[in-house]
Amino acid sequence: MQKDFHYDVVYVLAQWAGYSAVESDTIAHSSQYVDDAIHSGVVKFTNGAMFSRVSSAHSAFDLCHNINEIEDQFVWVPFHFLPGNLGLPAGQAAEQDMTDRLICYPNSYVGREMILECLKQKGSRTELHRLGITLHIYADSWAHQGFSGIISKKNQIKNLQYKESGTGIIKTVDEFILKAEDKTHAWINKYLPLGHGAVFTYPDLPYVSEWSFEYEDGRNPGAGTENFMKRNNIEIFIDAANHIYKTLCLFKQGTIPEDIETMFDTTIGLSAEQEQILRKTFTNFTGHETEVRHTDWQREINSHSIPGVDEIPEYYKQGEKSWEYLALGTELDVHQLEQTVEYSDAFLLSDWKLFHDALQIHRTYILNELLPKYGICAV
Repeated sequence: MQKDFHYDVVYVLAQWAGYSAVESDTIAHSSQYVDDAIHSGVVKFTNGAMFSRVSSAHSAFDLCHNINEIEDQFVWVPFHFLPGNLGLPAGQAAEQDMTDRLICYPNSYVGREMILECLKQKGSRTELHRLGITLHIYADSWAHQGFSGIISKKNQIKNLQYKESGTGIIKTVDEFILKAEDKTHAWINKYLPLGHGAVFTYPDLPYVSEWSFEYEDGRNPGAGTENFMKRNNIEIFIDAANHIYKTLCLFKQGTIPEDIETMFDTTIGLSAEQEQILRKTFTNFTGHETEVRHTDWQREINSHSIPGVDEIPEYYKQGEKSWEYLALGTELDVHQLEQTVEYSDAFLLSDWKLFHDALQIHRTYILNELLPKYGICAV
């Protein structure tokens, strides 16, 4: 999923769940910033203090030219392709191939345990930032289902087809190969099968109602996984939004379900009217460029066309209004290793610091506690 879901839709869902505009923005900003925190390293202050930040994403350049399998598992596995353990509970699937168990499943037992852990963080200093981060990963488990966050032949596909928006014409990937950017994707599929690179950005486009592919090795993932290979993104995104809304409601209420099997059963989901609003916007806001869809969402929200939703703040990835600049009074030059910045006590409560604190807490929990519980060793 991209900014139009991770920021705009999450903002709308948070508003519907009863959060204030400021709280909704913090949650949604944290959700989107998972895709934009591409740098790690130590921040040095002029008073001698230091702060270590971590990255939760890679730039497109890094993805194609600077692959590091160990670093991938610190980034893609805990933040974008949460392992699904074949959709089975803890203690099961131990005899199955580890690369299969690392494949992402929507709303898996692993994902629901991650949600439970997040619910327990209510009242902590990073509560809303951790919630936003968790919702990003949870949402991606729907879009990224069927793929894993490691370099694996299990991510190789063939016979990619999609129904062209507007015309309804079925097209295949062969009709794209002459484009330079699609040659890159073909190269990724063959030589660098990481994540869903082989199927372009189709898993992330909410308006694509019909597309399909086959796995290169000819495997069938098994019962209950038909959506892995034939998808309607509109309905997949609606299902994800409904579970995210329920999660937001549980967090708002301070409710921690006792059983992950039934954790959402007693929580009222989106109304038929709310689902229809989302289905309409997913269908109408089209285009491969996420910024175009993001602008459409901002215009729709700020025209007060969505009941119960306040105007949405602009999202600043960088610049003087970005979380980083507001926290540090500058933007770090990643090429200047000895750069130091002025320290302020306000830094300790800045959104940028709290976000990076939450990132580190979350990554440690996923890699060192949650996945080992399922017998999965990711790093």
